[in-house]
Amino acid sequence: MLEVFELSRDIDFHKKSVSQTQEEAIAGVTSGKIGMGESVTWRGRHFGVFLTHESKITAFKSPSLFTDEMVSGKFKSFKHEHFFSKIGNTTEMKDIL
Repeated sequence: MLEVFELSRDIDFHKKSVSQTQEEAIAGVTSGKIGMGESVTWRGRHFGVFLTHESKITAFKSPSLFTDEMVSGKFKSFKHEHFFSKIGNTTEMKDIL
């Protein structure tokens, strides 16, 4: 479970997983793992245009949950909760937006 939790907060892994949107971390934590109270600003192609979105980690309990919330961006608000649980020999991750 810890391995999945660690990968999910890894900026470099995220960049690889969303390469189709050309997302880049342009400010804040731009590489490595992000943690409680830290922020990252992403720039990527969504809905046919480039958008910039700054998120901050507002809740963090390793290895079971973390939450990132929009600090600035095009949406009125954006809260992304990540929950991790062990099911047998696998890890389940639930995202709530």
